[in-house]
Amino acid sequence: MSDSAYFKGPTYHFEVANEDKKLDCSLSFYKGGIYRFLCQNEDSLVFNDVVQELDSDVFIMTNVDDVETRITAEGSVFRVTYDPFTIIADGYVINGNDLLDGGDSTALNILFDNEQGFYGFPEHADSYKLRKTVNDDPYRLFNLDVFEYDVRSVFPLYGAIPFVMSRENGKIRGFFYNNPSEMFLDVSDKDIYFYSEAGVVDLFGYIGPSYKKVQEQHHTVVGTPKMPRMNVLGYHQCRWNYKDDADSRFVVGQFEKYGLPFDFLWLDIEHTNDKRYFTWDLNKFPDPQKLVSDINDLGREVVIIADPHIKDDKGYHVFKAFDEANAWIRDNQDQPFKGHCWPGASRWPDFVERSVRDIWADLVIEYSKEYGIKSIWNDMNENSVFNGPEVSHPRDAKHINGRQHKELHNVMGFYHTMATIDGLKRLNPDERPFVLTRSFYGGTSAQGVAVWTGDNTADWDHLAFSIPMLLSLQTASQYMSGADVGGFFGNPDGELFARWMELGSWQPFFRGHAHLDTKRREPWSFGDEVLELVKKQVLQRYKFMPFWYTVFYESERHHFPPMNPMFVLDNFSDDVEDQYLVGDKVLVAPILHSGSSQRDVTLPAGRWYDLQNSRLAFDLKKTKKVVAHAPLGTIPVFQRGGTIIPFTTEKRRSVTKMIENNYSLSLLVAPNALGNAEGSVFVDDGSSYAYETLDDGAAYFTILLDGDAIEIQQEGVILEEKVLSHILIMDYPCIKEFEIDGVISSNIVCDTTKKSVLINVDTPITTMTIKLRK
Repeated sequence: MSDSAYFKGPTYHFEVANEDKKLDCSLSFYKGGIYRFLCQNEDSLVFNDVVQELDSDVFIMTNVDDVETRITAEGSVFRVTYDPFTIIADGYVINGNDLLDGGDSTALNILFDNEQGFYGFPEHADSYKLRKTVNDDPYRLFNLDVFEYDVRSVFPLYGAIPFVMSRENGKIRGFFYNNPSEMFLDVSDKDIYFYSEAGVVDLFGYIGPSYKKVQEQHHTVVGTPKMPRMNVLGYHQCRWNYKDDADSRFVVGQFEKYGLPFDFLWLDIEHTNDKRYFTWDLNKFPDPQKLVSDINDLGREVVIIADPHIKDDKGYHVFKAFDEANAWIRDNQDQPFKGHCWPGASRWPDFVERSVRDIWADLVIEYSKEYGIKSIWNDMNENSVFNGPEVSHPRDAKHINGRQHKELHNVMGFYHTMATIDGLKRLNPDERPFVLTRSFYGGTSAQGVAVWTGDNTADWDHLAFSIPMLLSLQTASQYMSGADVGGFFGNPDGELFARWMELGSWQPFFRGHAHLDTKRREPWSFGDEVLELVKKQVLQRYKFMPFWYTVFYESERHHFPPMNPMFVLDNFSDDVEDQYLVGDKVLVAPILHSGSSQRDVTLPAGRWYDLQNSRLAFDLKKTKKVVAHAPLGTIPVFQRGGTIIPFTTEKRRSVTKMIENNYSLSLLVAPNALGNAEGSVFVDDGSSYAYETLDDGAAYFTILLDGDAIEIQQEGVILEEKVLSHILIMDYPCIKEFEIDGVISSNIVCDTTKKSVLINVDTPITTMTIKLRK
């Protein structure tokens, strides 16, 4: 232990000499199996805006000698050695030989005892399990406006979350390298090597040992992903661009005509006055308030786009607001940085500054009040600069705080959405806001912001790679995420569009979107046959809306992503990237190849029920690859035995209308081999914050089938009774009657072909016991 080393509470402070420089380092321990290894010099930027307040009330034991310092915290042992400098943890070593790799760059190597699988580090259009890169290009994080990106690539895309998860024989660990500058990651069988252009070494380590525990630990550091409004889980219809008022109304009318539910109509940049955000082109949209109001009356919303580049126009009220505050990002001569984007000559507000974010938030409030908008799309916020290096800001651009842009590049979108969210929250403090962003960082999800995978292409590869891309985002805790259904670029045929709608209906964020130069591809654009196939999938999304909403409630409450890799199941360890789980109850195995009407699905041991036909499909003694038949319009989706999921039988034009009409609930029960099952359902008003504490207006019901009785327990209070309409128990012997609170009923339908029992309960859901009599 050097003379300068000391303990202060649960933090060990010490110096490390590296590249003829001395770094002030610390190793801190926090409640819940979290540690932070931080090395900096006096000029370093430590990016704390994403870090939550951590509980340091941790008891540590220490043992110090001339060779090492041994620290025990919450059952884990760490050994800090001095020559060479390392931190030795359970199963891996943090190697500090290259903490400063010349100039301002930093580096850190983590070497594991045994071979690992590594996951996360979004955003890349590549496999979920990170490939080995030691003899190839490393993964790179540098937020960029990428035009028609390739798949199977380590090239950076629009967002950056420097989070890596390791997996070894079921033991999961996590590492968040909190540095918003350009970053690279090299991966081998046993080690990962971070190196970044600037900033500090700031590593948060998560002990695990489970997938769910690592999620919880990461949320403790960057914040827990926020639950979206219920209608956000509905279908979204977008295009660059719906041309005018008449075109917008036509699209809405076609959804009405064909009985297709949807919840949001999106307006891209062409709705504005010459790309001036927070304005309308009144030639195309002569009465925007009425358009928005008429769509709202149908139980739907309009989303408008508001990008961070501001048209260089001294008469434009948004430009004036920022210019008067001298609120621009600067060039290397300390003058307002000027570049080109959609409006032509543009400037960029410096959202790193709180005062600048306040200006934007005020603009959001003013605009939203005037036009009745409560959902906003933030695009091009990497930031995209058409005439800049790599279509971005120069690295030597300056921020108001004196920092060079290279130190903060990957958090431009993070701060942009922070400002938008703040405005919407101030305007409607009792309602969860909805914001979609293309660029993001760790903690974006904790703002309550959704992301999408950007400018994909209408081909089968991009359809397939939406799965590993979204799994990587989910693992890095960006829960509300999705891919443009149908592909942004190019023209899908009817088969590809139908298959993409099948898959999109089982992914968290479900939005159709398309480029300005593509053919129209709304669901009715491919003829009656494809329309009916697509309608079936959209209706299924709305049928299982109570399930999706419950999954998102539990993702915040229990720190478990809505979309998961197969290995989260206890009896499954393989890396399978063309199928996945919704929560842990439903398995989705989409068709990903043209002309296919069946596919292999790898199922773990146990019972698996065909969700679309409500019947037992497979009863397996061990993990097995099975064949699932899926003609166009059908997606293989299986419910895991031993689970219960909620759904509704009521059809409305939107989620908002479902809520207004107090939709009833039904339960789909999939017994395990012992005849038991468990599940849950969450109910609230669909938009408030009552869910956070289960105050008046929100309730969580746990449900248990135990042999011949169904037990329902209620936590919380709902303001309006919610009817439990039906309970469908699959692969269950016929019963004669059921009893609730002494009342006996024989309102039962037994299906001898499917071996299922439909119980017509038709009673308000609450704490109750339903006795089943055979």
